[in-house]
Amino acid sequence: MFQIEDVTPDHPPYKFGYTQYVLDRDRGVWLEYIGGPHTEPPEEQRRVFRFYWNGLLMLIEANVYARPNISEPPADGHETKIIRVGYSPWGSLMTKIHNDPLEPEQLKAALPVLAEALLVFGTIYNGSKYPDRVVTANFYKVPIRWTWADFDGAS
Repeated sequence: MFQIEDVTPDHPPYKFGYTQYVLDRDRGVWLEYIGGPHTEPPEEQRRVFRFYWNGLLMLIEANVYARPNISEPPADGHETKIIRVGYSPWGSLMTKIHNDPLEPEQLKAALPVLAEALLVFGTIYNGSKYPDRVVTANFYKVPIRWTWADFDGAS
């Protein structure tokens, strides 16, 4: 089960990151916010994360202020949209982590784990404040959606 924890000496924070990260000790998976090329308006902002899963350290881009319908007023904390998994042009410049996109089988296995971690993350390490939050992604043009209900015992 993912939890928000303070960084420890064996997991130092990234130099631009926060002093917390989302961790599932049992599965050995973690997600850490490192920044992003902030733009306006917020619904277009991309956040960059380091994601450690299945022995791979990769970069993730997600929009934590996404809206399902752009004509609706913003609902802070409503939706996170996964944009890129395994690479981030901005993240690569900042971290020197260079990944290739995941193979389809890897991506299919990683997406639900990443979605669960992003639910716990919320908009900035505050996911428990948003019980109606959803995470969305496109898997080879097929839309996928996760909610807290999809994860038994989720944080």
